[in-house]
Order: sequence, then structure tokens, then C-alpha cells
Amino acid sequence: MQKKPKTEINKNQDVLEAYPTRLFVNALPERRFFRMTRALTIINALSVCLLITLAFFFYYAMDHQDTDIRYASGRNALYRLDPETKTLRQIGRTAITASPLEFLMEELLIEYIKARETVVADQTEMARRCSNGRNLNNENQDEEPGLVLLVSPIKAAKPICDALTRKNTQLRDRNLIRDVHIYGLKRVYQNLWTATLDFFDLPLTKALKSACSCQDNSQECLACKEKNYVNHQRFKLWARIGRAKESSWSNPFGLSIDSYSLQELPILESNAFWGLPAELQPKL
Repeated sequence: MQKKPKTEINKNQDVLEAYPTRLFVNALPERRFFRMTRALTIINALSVCLLITLAFFFYYAMDHQDTDIRYASGRNALYRLDPETKTLRQIGRTAITASPLEFLMEELLIEYIKARETVVADQTEMARRCSNGRNLNNENQDEEPGLVLLVSPIKAAKPICDALTRKNTQLRDRNLIRDVHIYGLKRVYQNLWTATLDFFDLPLTKALKSACSCQDNSQECLACKEKNYVNHQRFKLWARIGRAKESSWSNPFGLSIDSYSLQELPILESNAFWGLPAELQPKL
């Protein structure tokens, strides 16, 4: 029996049912290509949508998070170009991590420096700094001991208080008081701390002015001290904070200033703010 030849329509037309009964075989590669292209297009569109969603998420999260990029050594890895010196300067940290004890040590050292180095007009306050917990009339035995006596080592407490008394007497005889300004106080290593201190001896009459009785390291405050000081000295401070051998209710953490050393530094009057480095200059 002779087979009937296929017509052009039968040759190019597929018959699709539950299972394809007749296909134009030469068109199968193109069909697979279009199906794959359609699938990849859908996948790419979903990937772009996911990328846009993640971009919005990170953009929102950046406003609520502090980042600190560092090297493995712990140093800050961000630098900027200084247009004046044409050198790279390290950018300050965007986040600082410290223990509560470190903040306590910093505050204790600030208060200790002020109590040990400043001389104020109030003589009762000067006597209270080295007080052993008893007032001047011995009427109350439960007063808080003076800070200088409380956190100084036992063997060094008396010489420190004697030096503070002599300094107070010398300045009072000249009708002067002494202010101290603290710059760049930082923890160098474990219990070792360093700072830059400026001592200003001011006449008592001029120091009582509101503009000169400040200690906030602002430009206005230091400008007033510059106009009225009688003597100006700068020192580099090195101090070690340790555990006190004997603690009391007034010193619950048992901290003491184990060592306290001052090294005199030159003052460059030709520079602004008496030659302080840029990172230590007072902020406006």
C-alpha cells in the first residue's frame, strides 16, 4: 500500500495533546532555547528585585549602626589626605569600646589631677583635699576623706599632702590661684595613663571673673587665661592606677594612684593655643 505524502502544512505543524503525537523535529533546539531564555529572564528579574531589597535594607541599617574598620592589629584602617601637608592622616575612631572600669579610672584620674594640682580661693576646700575624714572642729567623725589622701599610696600620702600645703601657702602669699587644663588624657597600656597639663597662675582678683573661672578647654576660656596669667607651665603626665591595699566605703573599687610623674614641656608662644599639637587643640 502506497503511503500518502505529507503536505507542507502537515510537515510544519505540530499536533500537541496529552503527549505530542507529531512534532516538527527540526524546531526542537529553538524551542529549548526560548524556554531556557524565558526561565533565565525570570531568574534574573527575581535576582534584581532581591538585590534592590538588600540595598534598601543596608541603606536603612547604615543610619543606625556605628562601624569601625581596623586592621588585625587593632589600629584604625581609615586615612584621609591632609590638603595642607599633603600627607595621610589617620581618621578618628567611629566607635570606642571600653569597660566601665576604664571610664571609672579616667574620671578618678581627672578628679585627682584637679585636687592635687589646682589651688582655689576657698581654704576650706583646700584643707578638705587631704582631710582624714574629720572636719576642722572634730565634731563629725564620719565625713568622707579627702580625695588626695584617699587614693594616694599610704607611704606617699603625707609627702603629697605636705607638698600641696606648701604650694598653697606660696601662691596665697602672692595672692594667686592655680588652674589646670587637661588635654589628650588616654590610656596607653593597661594601667598606664598619659595626658598634657597646662598650669595657669592667675591673680585672685582677675580669676574670680566668670570668663576666667572656666576649665573647659574652649577657645574663649584659654584666651582669657592667656591675657591674665602671671605664670604658665606645661607638663607631660604619666600616671599608673592600681589596686589600693586598703579600701574603704569611700573608695569601693579600691583604686589608687600608684605613680604620678610630671615632665616639663616647652611652650611655643608663636603658635595658636601655645603650640599644642593639632589633635590636642581645644575644640570650638
